[in-house]
Parts: sequence; C-alpha cells; structure tokens
Amino acid sequence: MESGINGDIERFSREITALLGKTLPVERVSVWRLSEDQTRLDNIDYYLSDEKTHMAVEPIDLGEFPVFGLFPESRRFTVFKLNSENSIIKKVSGHYRKLRGIKTILQCSIFAGGRPVGAISFSYVRAHEWSNEETAFFCQVADQLGMAFINRERLDAVEALRLSEAFLNRAQRVAKTGHWHYDYQTGKLTWSDEAYRMFGIPVETPLTFRRFLHCVHPDDRDKLVQEYTAAREARTTYELTYRIMVDGEIYWVNENSEFDLDVKGNFVSMGTVTDITEAYTNYLELENYRSRLEELVDIRTKELQAAKLEADNANQAKSLFLSNMSHEIRTPMNAVLGYAHLMKKGPLTQRQYEQLEKLTGAAQNLLSIINDILDISKIEAHKIVLDITDFEPARVIDRACAIVADQAVKKDLNILVDTGGIPPVLQGDDRRLGQILLNLLANAVKFTDKGGVTIKVRVVEKREAQVLLRFEVIDTGIGIEPADIPRLFSVFEQADVSTTRRYGGTGLGLAISKQLTELMGGQIGVTSVPGRGSTFYVEIPFETSGKLPQSIAHLEPLEGKKAIVIDDAPDARELLSEMLEGFGLSVDAASSGNEGLEMLKRSCRRPDGYRYLIVDFRMPDMDGVETVRKMRAMNLPYPPEIIMVTAYSAQLSSEGLVEAGISAVLEKPVTPSKVNDTLAGFLGIEKWKKTVKGPMPFKKELKGRLGAHLLLVEDNEINQTVTVELLNAVGFQTSIAQNGKEAVQMVRETPFDLILMDVQMPVMDGLQATRAIREIPGMEAVPIIGVTANAFEEDRRKCIAAGMNDHLAKPVKPEILYSKIISWLPDAHMLRDECPPETFERPCEKNDAPSAGILAKLGKLEGFDTQSGLRLLRGDCARYVGLLTQFSDRHGRDAARMEELLALGESEGVLRIAHALKGVAATLGAVRIQEQAEKLQCLVQKDGEKAEMKAEIAGLACELSQLKEALEPMRGEGNTAGGGPATPEEKAEAAAIFEKMDALLSHLDTAVNDIMEDSKDLLIKAAGRAAEILDGQIQEYEYREAHKTLEQIRKSL
Repeated sequence: MESGINGDIERFSREITALLGKTLPVERVSVWRLSEDQTRLDNIDYYLSDEKTHMAVEPIDLGEFPVFGLFPESRRFTVFKLNSENSIIKKVSGHYRKLRGIKTILQCSIFAGGRPVGAISFSYVRAHEWSNEETAFFCQVADQLGMAFINRERLDAVEALRLSEAFLNRAQRVAKTGHWHYDYQTGKLTWSDEAYRMFGIPVETPLTFRRFLHCVHPDDRDKLVQEYTAAREARTTYELTYRIMVDGEIYWVNENSEFDLDVKGNFVSMGTVTDITEAYTNYLELENYRSRLEELVDIRTKELQAAKLEADNANQAKSLFLSNMSHEIRTPMNAVLGYAHLMKKGPLTQRQYEQLEKLTGAAQNLLSIINDILDISKIEAHKIVLDITDFEPARVIDRACAIVADQAVKKDLNILVDTGGIPPVLQGDDRRLGQILLNLLANAVKFTDKGGVTIKVRVVEKREAQVLLRFEVIDTGIGIEPADIPRLFSVFEQADVSTTRRYGGTGLGLAISKQLTELMGGQIGVTSVPGRGSTFYVEIPFETSGKLPQSIAHLEPLEGKKAIVIDDAPDARELLSEMLEGFGLSVDAASSGNEGLEMLKRSCRRPDGYRYLIVDFRMPDMDGVETVRKMRAMNLPYPPEIIMVTAYSAQLSSEGLVEAGISAVLEKPVTPSKVNDTLAGFLGIEKWKKTVKGPMPFKKELKGRLGAHLLLVEDNEINQTVTVELLNAVGFQTSIAQNGKEAVQMVRETPFDLILMDVQMPVMDGLQATRAIREIPGMEAVPIIGVTANAFEEDRRKCIAAGMNDHLAKPVKPEILYSKIISWLPDAHMLRDECPPETFERPCEKNDAPSAGILAKLGKLEGFDTQSGLRLLRGDCARYVGLLTQFSDRHGRDAARMEELLALGESEGVLRIAHALKGVAATLGAVRIQEQAEKLQCLVQKDGEKAEMKAEIAGLACELSQLKEALEPMRGEGNTAGGGPATPEEKAEAAAIFEKMDALLSHLDTAVNDIMEDSKDLLIKAAGRAAEILDGQIQEYEYREAHKTLEQIRKSL
C-alpha cells in the first residue's frame, strides 16, 4: 500500500485493520504505538468488525497494566485467554468497555530497526485456538506496519535534513557566509548556494580549483596559493582575507579553512568564506576617521598643553607675585613687631601700652595672613615636602588646643577632647597635622558664640603597619548653608560675604588644610546644619611606630584607687571620667558641688575612700573653690588630693590655691596627656624625669656595642659637648676632630668603628673629608653618618653621593642618634678586651636633680623648647644653663657681624654664620633663634633682597639680646666645664696662661684666640664667670676690653 511506503502510519493502520476485519473472522483489530518513554500504549486505530467502524480508545497505562507491555524479542507475539473471572479482564474491563466479552487476544509486537515501537492486537469474543499459520501471518502484518514506521522515520529525517539545509542556506545568506569542500583525489570542489552567489557563479555549476582562482583578484592570487599550500603541508588551519572579482566589481572576503582525511582516507579540505565587503569598507572609513581624529586630538592636545602652560605660567607668576609681595610686607612687619616688643619694655602709660597691644595684635594678624599666602604659594609650587618622624598625636592635639584656648575662654566656650583608643605614637608629619587641626579649631572657635567645640579622634581602619585616623572638630556655631559647602575649601573663599564682614578672615585656612590633607594622602570634608553647628573632619593615614611615648609615666600605683569627678557639664564629666579610668582609677561622678560633697562625706571616712577629687572651677550655685572649702570644713578623716579643672588659671592666685588646699591645676581643654602629667606629679614623677629620658629603649642593643671607638667631626664646641654627652652616656669612646682635614689625619693614625661627620665646617667640609677617608686603604667600609642642620632630601643625597652611609638632621635627637648607630655599627664590640663599664644609668649625684628655682627660670625663657634641650643633657639643668650662657657669649654678636658682612657684600660669610647659628640653636632648643637663622639662610641662598635680610638680622639681634638678658639671673648656676672648684695646681697653671695672654693682648696678637680656645675649660674652672666674659671678648676680637677683664682676673687670682 502507498500509505505504508510514504510512512503514513495512521492511514496505513486504518487500511490494514479494515482489510483484516473484513477478510478474517476476528471481532476486533487494533494498532498501538509505544510512547517514547515506554510507559503507555497510545491507540492509533481500533476496528470493530461486526460494526465495520473505526474508533480510538484511551491509552493503556503500562504501569497499571504491565502485561500488555511485554515485547519479547525471541517471541514475536503474546496470547491472552480471558474469562469473566479472570482478574485481568475484570480490572481492564472496568476501564475499557469494548474488551467485555472477549475471550482471547493475540498481540503481535511491531519492531522498527530492531526496537519495539508498538503492537497490533487481534481479539475474538469466542474461544479460539491460534494456529501457527495465523500467528505467522499476523506477525508478517506487524512487520509491514514496522516498515511503515521505518519509512516514517526516514521521511522525518529527510524532512529534518531539508529544513536544516534550508535553515543553513538562509543563515548563510543572512550572514553572507558560504561553505566549501575540496577533494584532492578527484579534484572536485563543492560550494554551498551562498558561496555560488557570493562569487557570482550560477548554482550547480561544476567547479575546479582553477575556476576558483580565476575569481580571485590578480594581486591576491599568489599570496592565497602560498598561504593555502603552506597550511596544507603543515596540516594546520589558516585564515586569509583577500579580494574577489564579480562582474567587474571588487569584493572583500574572509576565508577560514582546515585539512582532514575523509572516511576513505583521502586528503580533503573544507572551510567557510564570508563576504566582509561592507564591514571592511566600514573599517576603512573608521580608520580614516580615526586618523583624522588622532590628528584632531593631537592639535587639541597641543592647544591644551599650550593653554595649560600659559595657565601654569600665569599661576606661577601669581604665586611668585604673592610670595614676593608677602616677603616685601613681611620684612617691615617683622620690624614693626620687633620694635613694638622693645617699646613694651620701656616706661609706658596705660594708654600707650594698650595702643601697643592693639598694634601688636593687628601686626600679628596681618603676619598670619601673609604666612597663609606663602603656604598656598609653596603648596602650589610643590615646594612642601613632608617631614616624617615619630610623634605623639595626643601632644599635637594639646598644642593646637592650647593656641585657641584663650580665644575660647574669652567667648566662654568649652573645648572637649575625646581621643578614644588612638595609638600613643605614630609616624608622620606632626607639624602639618597640627597646622590642619589648628585651622579647624580656630574656625570652630571663631564661628561659635555659645556652646562649645569638641575634637574627637577615632581609628577608622588598622592594617599591619598603617592606621587611618579620623579627626572631627564639632562646633555648635552658626552652621553652613548646603549651597555654600562646595566653595569652602577654595582659596580666598568663605561661606558668604556677610561671614567675612562679621567674622573676618581670608578663607585661606581651609584651602591650606585641604591641600595639606591631600598631600598626606587623606581627605577632608564637612557636614553642617545651619544654625546648629558644623562637623569638619579629616581622615589621614599614618604609619604605626613601635616606640614608646617620650612623655609616658608609670602610673601603676594608681591602679584601683578611687576618684570623684565633680562637673556640671555632662559631656566634660563623662570624658574626664573615661580618661581617669584609662589610667586605672575607679571613678565616680557628681553633677554639682552639693552632690559631690555628699559623696565625699560618705566615702572619705574610710581609708579606702576617694583618693583624688577632680572638680571644675566654674559651676552654677557652688563653684569649685567653694566646694573645696566646704569639703575642708568637714574635717574628713581621709581627705583626698584636690585637682582643680579650669580654663581660667590666670584668675587663680597661687596664694588662693594654697589657702583652699588645692594640690594641682588641670588646664582646659583636658586631654589624656595633661591628665597623665598631673597624676604623675602626685606620684613624685617630675616632668623633667618623664620627658628627659635616657637611652633605655636601646639598652639591649647598645650593650652589645660597649667600648666602640667613635670619631665626632664637629667644629662647634656646644654641639661637641652635647653629642659627646650622649655618646659617653652609653659607653662609647669618643674622639673629636675640629674639621674635615683634622678628621682625615686622625683616621690615618687611628682605626675608628664609626664616624659622625658634620657637613658644613671650615678648612675642609664633611663631604670632602668623606671622599678623602674613602680613599684611605681599609676605610672603605667604616660607617660614616652625616650630620647637618639642612634636613632636605637634596642634602641627604649629597651625603650618600660623597660616600656616607646615612644622614642625621640637627638638632640631634637621642633616640634617632642611637637608632642610626645601632643600624650601622656591628654588635661585635662586646668582645673587646677593654670595655668601659655600663653607663646607661648615670650615677645619681646631688646636682643631677634640677632645683625648682632653675626649672622655674628655664620655664620663663621665651622661644625656647627647654624640655628638648634638657633631654639631650639627660636632665642636667646646671649643664644646660651653662651651655646656654656659653651660647649667648659666643654668638651674642653674630647679628652685628652678619650686618657688617652684609654691608660689605660678603653674603657667603653671612650664610656661614647663619648656618652655624641655626645648628647650635637647634641643639639647645632655641626654637625662635633657629627659625629666624633658617629664614635668613634661605634668603641668602635665594639671593633675596638686602632689606629683607637686614630685617631678619634685626630680629635675630633682638632674640639674642633677650636671651642674654634672661640668662643674667642664672649665670652663677650654670656649669659648662664641670668637675668642681679648681685645685691649687690648676690655679697656678691658669695663672701662667693668663700671664702669656696678657702679653699677647698688649700687642693685639691674634695668637691669643688659639690659647684661649685650647685652655678654655681650665681657665673657666679657675676664674669662673670672668673667664667666660674674657672668652667672649676675645672671640669678638675686642682685645682692649679683654685686656681690662684679664687684669681684673689676675688680681683676683
């Protein structure tokens, strides 16, 4: 039948069932298809012979009736004999009514390609025995149905192939991609329809490789053949882009090919070819556009560079103008301030003094503005370099708060400090951090009329060697409008014109803070609510440090002691309580004097009661002093030590404090470092003992270097004294050379373990000396550390280039000096035969402890960091006073000498004196003199204006004069030479020297300078202060005055 040949299974099944039902005596004939998952039999046709009708019945679920799913390969059929009592027919007839009355069923399996695909069933309603002929015949019918199934699958596959080919052709047409196949054995080339279309050849046209090459552009044929041949021989894939000719038009195609063997083992190649004409044309256009764009970008870049250069030049001109104008204004301003200071010392009426105060305030304000302009100019010119050192952030905050404290007091504002758990020591530029915090604090105080200012510090992020700190300055001031915030950090900008008019200022502070913060790798910002206040914040990364704070005090004895804080301000009370608890105290708090008195009454009747009372000075109802007096009146058995907290210490007389029984005053704003210092005082830990520390952190490392022989090359006697003191303190043997030439000679004669080399010296400087030493056989590896007052990177590079191993900036800090020595000096010196005893701890002599009188006088020295100077001398106040006196005598006329040299045009001489003055001043902590000498040095180096130099020299003269005046009351307390009174033998030796000097002074012979220099210590020991005066006069070549002084000395001896 045709339907079976065509694979029309449904039609073929109907034809077969009808034919069999009419021809054979069977009541039922049905054809079933096995589902793909083989879980059911789906009915294709069900023929009723007696009714001569076709119908469809429900599928048979093989899970429920598995007996119908048996398709044995060895047996082609299955016979079912049924009766009314049969469990199968009972169950099946419940679902399939047409099966009722059937007695027997023959089910023949239909196979297609060896797999079951369905079944054909024959049923009788009477008993019937199936003969072999019948079963064979019906199995043949099943095979015919199997052929129909096979034909259906074949036709479906052909149709799928046709559809796939049509889809491929359509896809190739859309993608403009054809494919091809080439048989090397037959030379037959086969193309897809799209390949024919692409090359402009009619489909089905016989093809050869030669015909294909004829289509390729003549200029591309050789290249294509070479590429194709090479790929074929290597049996690799290849890709090639070439041109083809179609009806005289040029098209671009891209070909991809690979080589293989077919099923017969013949060598074949196949590949694809894509029409890329449109894409390639677009590519060429894009290339053209790109080329034109590059030309345009190049032109625009050059224009922008020219514009930037012009803008930079304009900006540099502006910065230079601002810098020059600032210097021009600064010179007379320094003179104004200097003369105003001098005038204040003379007899003045009250009105004149007030006028001078206003003049000084106005000049200082103008000078502050000028300094800000100079800072902006330096930042824009990239001339500011960060100075990274170890520092204590708490002390930086202290200094910034101290500067704004007076202004806050005048406005009755509270300044609170909350430092949280920040590290005690960090590495960074503390001066720039202090400048940023001071700007923010000053602004907060300026724009706040009531309430207070809080500075809060927190650790934002902590890594292995770095910590990110967030500093917040919170005020309760006027606030800032949101629209004004973006302009806040711009140069010369304030929130609005009315702000400038009401509060003054230039707006430079925040701009400087922003640029410094970014220079330090941080960020700055602000949040604000108008009328309620602002929060300015900076986040800056710092390196962590393993060093201990220099000002740390051991407060372990306070652990567990009880304290009470009385303060009406909740925030201040809470912060102070937290600080005290941080030092190990057990703290209670009261919000008023009366509440505190009740708590004291209950606690201080026992020995374990409150040990410390910390009370605020200004409180409503009952102030701090009154609270203390009432407590004293209670006659408590165990009264506490009393600490008064106040921002108004100037209003408290010492007599009033003593009378009230107040033990100490804690200055506001209260910080942990101030609390540390105050509590240390109760434990007998004097401030100088805390801040003037010896080399204990390096004790272990230095012990391994005991007895090492060091050479100090230094021309300044004061610097020699201080450095030798530091070196001898840790057990080093120290020799001194006065200049580079002397050092080279000493190195030739004596082996040294390490050399400390000053850079700027007469006769031969440190760089020349280092080069000469390196040329001495055996001295190539001796460590040489350069020491200079110039702490710039350029100076460090010069030292290294000359052959030095490291660089040390003046003033020499003990911990840095020891650290450098440890880094470069091997620790094998402990094996020396002759090692001096350990001297890490100085013997506690009677004159080591500074008297309260000397400390008080030192504290009155303006422009001096006396703690720094004392630290270098391990707290020896008498020695420090002696060196200050020596400094004043030696350098008292430096300003006059520089003025004379300047008038003669001897700028090199001025530079030399300024540099020496700067170095010695730094060593002794003479901060103001050091800074002024450094300014003068910079002016000379930059060929500044003479008028400006004169002003700086005048300022130096003023500072040196003030120092001399301040030291007069202490001249008898100093000790430069040490060693006690002179022995009779020493006096006799000194008298002989004085006699020789008398003859030389009579003839104005300069040889007296050398004698004085060589015998100075002995002469001062014998004649005391008079010999010091004589030394100063000789150094200044005042021989006639010196001769008079010498006559008096000889008479006294």
